Amino acid sequence: MHTADEAQAFQRATARIRARIGLIVHICVFVLIGILLFALNLVTSPESLWFLWPVLSWLIALVIHAGLVVGPGSRALERWQDREYRRELNRLGSCRDVNNDS
Repeated sequence: MHTADEAQAFQRATARIRARIGLIVHICVFVLIGILLFALNLVTSPESLWFLWPVLSWLIALVIHAGLVVGPGSRALERWQDREYRRELNRLGSCRDVNNDS
């Protein structure tokens, strides 16, 4: 493997690990806030379980986050990022060629 390929592989692995860590933090915060909301709900108005609505809404966001990090969407997002990265490098290369000609 070339040095540039190794550097790119390292960057990709680093990004994947950071994404997983972000998901784990998201899950931990979700659980802690859910427990806090549940306790607050029981103290303030135990006759009505209102804490479920914000927790369910947040759960939807968490499922989407998990899908983007570990699901099939993560690979599709990665492929899109690669295409955009190559497109931007090509554009910058074209701009550099135009700037060097003057």
